[in-house]
Parts: sequence; C-alpha cells; structure tokens
Amino acid sequence: MNTPAGDGPGHVASPKKSVRYAEADLDGDGIPEVFLAVADAYYCGSAGCTVYVYHRQGEQWRFLTAVWSDPGDLLVLGRSDKGYRRLLHIYEDTNADEPNADGVYPRHYEVLSWTGNGYQYEPLTSGAFTRETTP
Repeated sequence: MNTPAGDGPGHVASPKKSVRYAEADLDGDGIPEVFLAVADAYYCGSAGCTVYVYHRQGEQWRFLTAVWSDPGDLLVLGRSDKGYRRLLHIYEDTNADEPNADGVYPRHYEVLSWTGNGYQYEPLTSGAFTRETTP
C-alpha cells in the first residue's frame, strides 16, 4: 500500500483512503481474527502503515493489537507463541538499500512473535530458512 502522491502531514490531496481487509484464525479457536490495513497520509509513516487486528468475543469485536507493515506480504505461519500464531512479513526495503543492476531491491524478512500483549518483530536472513526448520 502506498500513500497517494501529494499527500503529506497536514495536507491530503485526495480524501480517498486505501483499506484492506483479511481474516485468519490466529489463536486456534475457530473464529478468524480480522486484519484492517489502512493506508493514507495520516496512517503511514517511517514505520510503515498501520494494520489493526481485532478478535471476536461473542457478538463484540475487541481490538487485539496493531502491527506496522511496509508494503509487502504479511503471512500467517503454523507455529504459535503464547497462544497466537506467528506472522511473517516479507518486503523490499526501498528506503534503506540500493537496488541491484536490474532495479530490484533486496527482500527483507521479519517474524512477528506474540508476546502476550502484542507482536514482537525479529529480523531474519534468508539463511534462517531450511527444509528442516521453519520460523
């Protein structure tokens, strides 16, 4: 998700926001949590764009946590920490690295592990992935 051109703090050239929605059962209770990703000049910054995660309790939706995500893929993994599944964030860091000769930026990987109150980010290298182990 990218902020529209011309938008900036205190000035929004277009009132349109980009909102994305996804569901995944993070805690194994059979009820999927909801991910709401909002992208506009007020929700995105140097840490990325905010993704809000909500958990359903009965007829109510309860805010669970917020995660910050640069444009890229946010995947739900099979392993859990303290009752919630890990997430994997895969993205191209266009702010910190130089592209290669083809103009492609290197990929970065982060595992998000549940701490009991929110997700903790752990950077990974591609060497961390093998056929025998997964994050």
